[in-house]
Amino acid sequence: MVVHIDRGLTPRVSDPPHVLRRGAHDQILGLLMLAVAVLLLLMPMATQVGPKDAQIN
Repeated sequence: MVVHIDRGLTPRVSDPPHVLRRGAHDQILGLLMLAVAVLLLLMPMATQVGPKDAQIN
């Protein structure tokens, strides 16, 4: 027999609006990180900065 002690640290019923806000927050951060990664990848190619041999090949 296992006895669980509830210390009041975790809510018994999750708060649906909070879960949705947290999910939306994670999605927004993910999209921002993707946008920054694409910009960091494409900016040197668009501005022609860097070694020219690698861009021509």
